[in-house]
Amino acid sequence: MKYNEYKERLKKYKRLAKEHKVKMFYAKVSATILTLMWLVLVVVVIAAFTGCADKPAVVYKTKEVNIPVRCDIEMPALPNIEEAKTIEDIAIIIAKSFEEHRAALLCCIKGACE
Repeated sequence: MKYNEYKERLKKYKRLAKEHKVKMFYAKVSATILTLMWLVLVVVVIAAFTGCADKPAVVYKTKEVNIPVRCDIEMPALPNIEEAKTIEDIAIIIAKSFEEHRAALLCCIKGACE
């Protein structure tokens, strides 16, 4: 082999090695870009699905409301004050009548009938 042939081959190998390095650099950059694209895609998909799941839960609050109900209890008869002979008797009759009316109303309101 002559010296000139050797020089030409050496140049050729250097050029090929240089091209190979450039190709390897582009291959590494392409792989890195591809990896980053996959990473971005995964992050976007995760963000899309977790965005839907972040809605607040529905909370039902109950509040007690009084509803008027018709009472079917008969009211006690009015006292006959004419039978009373003294003021103390009238007071006793009125107090007894008051307690009967109160018991009837409590039975109607609370359902605690005796």
